[in-house]
Amino acid sequence: MPSANNIGVHKPYLDIWERAASSPKGIRIAVSNPTDFRARLYHARAADRKNNTKVYPEDHVMHGKSYFDDYTIKIDPDAVKIIPNSLEIEGVEEL
Repeated sequence: MPSANNIGVHKPYLDIWERAASSPKGIRIAVSNPTDFRARLYHARAADRKNNTKVYPEDHVMHGKSYFDDYTIKIDPDAVKIIPNSLEIEGVEEL
């Protein structure tokens, strides 16, 4: 597994995150080992957070955060899905 200290080694996985972020409903990636692939995506997102502590000052909203924190990874038997988090509220009413 790539080291979380070097953002460059995570580039292929960050590219996948970018592709998911550019898709309104997310993406599905067919892979032979979804569990391992999900772990690599998690490590890439963690590396992005760590990198953002260097890129952004402490008082910036992105310091220690990743743009990809707003996405969820789900596993199918032969694929990984990256989908945007969403609240599906159907209605709010007074009590």
